[in-house]
Amino acid sequence: MKNPLLVAICPTVLDIENEATMVLNMVTTARRPVNLTNFCRNLTKWIAVSRQAFLVVEEPSFREMISGLSFDAAEMLPKSSNTTRSWTIKEFQRQKTFMIERFAQSRSRIHLSMDIWTTPTRDRSYLGIVANWVDADFEIQNTLIALPAIEGQHTGANIAEVMLKVTEDYGISKQSGYCMLDSATNNDTAVASFHSLLVSKYGEEAVAIQPTERRLLSFA
Repeated sequence: MKNPLLVAICPTVLDIENEATMVLNMVTTARRPVNLTNFCRNLTKWIAVSRQAFLVVEEPSFREMISGLSFDAAEMLPKSSNTTRSWTIKEFQRQKTFMIERFAQSRSRIHLSMDIWTTPTRDRSYLGIVANWVDADFEIQNTLIALPAIEGQHTGANIAEVMLKVTEDYGISKQSGYCMLDSATNNDTAVASFHSLLVSKYGEEAVAIQPTERRLLSFA
């Protein structure tokens, strides 16, 4: 019978081989080339989703953390928040192009859910626009496509102009379906004005839904 003390103290050949393999894997992983494109996208996604400031890349502790994971990744980190901002805008444009392609394959009209949000200081307002549609695989989809600022008063005509600009940007004006907003009267005017803008741009035959039918009320 083997002495358990010797077994604990003296590693076997198998133990040595396993340890060597582990070290080799760690070295290989550490030296694996970093894909710059994927790194840029993952970094911008993390910043956007977790609401980080662009200047987080300038924080010494953040750079030290990345350096501890990969020297190559640390070298790829932007030195300035301006670069991070540029990366984020570029990624947004890439995602926007992807969404335009998806909308073009839609099996349904693109229905819009909208709401206005005003900052606590009451000096800025934004119109959140969510698209709802049936995709090429007949799956129901919805996603936030825009959060444009509303300049000036929240008149129906003003809101309608913002709506049209967004739908034109995504190429879905002629595909626009129902519009859901809260019960504020300016939203009634907004949908009616949006309908009029569509008719003036694409003609009556291109707009199958009537303005009173197009307007949906939210529960809020």
